[in-house]
This record gives sequence, structure tokens and C-alpha cells, in this order.
Amino acid sequence: MVIYRLAPGDSAPWDGRYRLVAHYGEPQGRVVSVKRGERLPLVEVEGDSLLWFIREDEPGEAVNAA
Repeated sequence: MVIYRLAPGDSAPWDGRYRLVAHYGEPQGRVVSVKRGERLPLVEVEGDSLLWFIREDEPGEAVNAA
């Protein structure tokens, strides 16, 4: 299964819910719903932290990035 990681500010390639996760897939407590082509929200990070948005497979079901 391929998990697409999208940077904050990227355009969403699909309609859906996107969960903010840290580098190893740790949930960061933020989920947004966007339509295809809308930009994912920008996120403030501390230090060298990397945060990504991943699409949830089904509403309410979290996906962990590897």
C-alpha cells in the first residue's frame, strides 16, 4: 500500500480527509477535510521537525505512515 505524504501548503490531489502526522507517522491531533485542488493548511513547526498530511482511507480511520 502506498501512502502519499503531502507537505503543508500542497494542493490536495483528491477530495477527502487528511491527517497531520510527524516523520514516522505519529498523529499530531489535526484532521482537515479538503476538496481536490484546495491547499492543505500551513502548519507551524518547532526546530527541524517534519510534518506531513496523509489521506485517511475511510472517514474516522487513521492511517499511519511508515
